[in-house]
Amino acid sequence: MSMTQCRFNILTKRMRFLNALAEDAKQKQFSHSYWKAGLDEVKYVVFNTEDLLDEIDKHFSKLELNPTQLLTKYVSNFDMKFE
Repeated sequence: MSMTQCRFNILTKRMRFLNALAEDAKQKQFSHSYWKAGLDEVKYVVFNTEDLLDEIDKHFSKLELNPTQLLTKYVSNFDMKFE
């Protein structure tokens, strides 16, 4: 397994954890107001990152580009979305 694939897998696992955390916060927002404050922001980041990971995975399976070049391209595009 390449270093890029390993990093991709780690990022995917972290995103699953954040998604579970967002779901837990969604349940707790009704009894704890401080959960509501950050929930929308966390969900926005999680959903956008999941979409990005899906797009990268799709391109990895279709293209024979250098994975590092492809990942760099999409990470740059992702960073621009938050500027």
